[in-house]
Amino acid sequence: TLTKTISREVSIKNIKTVTLYHPDGSVYKQIQVESGKGIDKLEPYPFADADGYDFVWLRWARMLPNGDYADVNLDCITENIALYPLYRATPKIYTVTWVIDGVSYATQCSFGQTPDPNLYIYRYPYEDAYHVYSFSGWDHEIEPVKGDTTYVGSTVKSPKKFKITWVIENGTKSITEEWEYNKVPT
Repeated sequence: TLTKTISREVSIKNIKTVTLYHPDGSVYKQIQVESGKGIDKLEPYPFADADGYDFVWLRWARMLPNGDYADVNLDCITENIALYPLYRATPKIYTVTWVIDGVSYATQCSFGQTPDPNLYIYRYPYEDAYHVYSFSGWDHEIEPVKGDTTYVGSTVKSPKKFKITWVIENGTKSITEEWEYNKVPT
């Protein structure tokens, strides 16, 4: 009699996939988990340094059909799960310096904000007893903020003009002329 025993053990595992997505919706990473098992901890999404924004990590969350997000328990995974990174992006703040007649004025602006130069030139034109001061422009075009920047304003100082009235011919005739300060009428 010939006797032969064949023994074979088959193990079928029920594997679930936790898919982590980039903020743009493309797949970042997939994690295979046996059904009923859990994931101890998910690392925060690795945000790249961005010129205009700082990112504050909040958590991984499931996106609901209405576009809202819900927290998910990863202690016992029994279905495939898609998770999206939740974060807060805040614009970086930069210093904009305005220099006019050697005096500096600094203001803070968010990335992408166009600074308002009119806050620093409102007093022009103005005059003192002998001169008129006029604002003539900035050294470069005012643009949305991309980093710390300085704008240098130009002013023009012109002699103040005075009206002089000449009374001649025994007061019967008058002539009015305009003369600059510090010029002698002739």
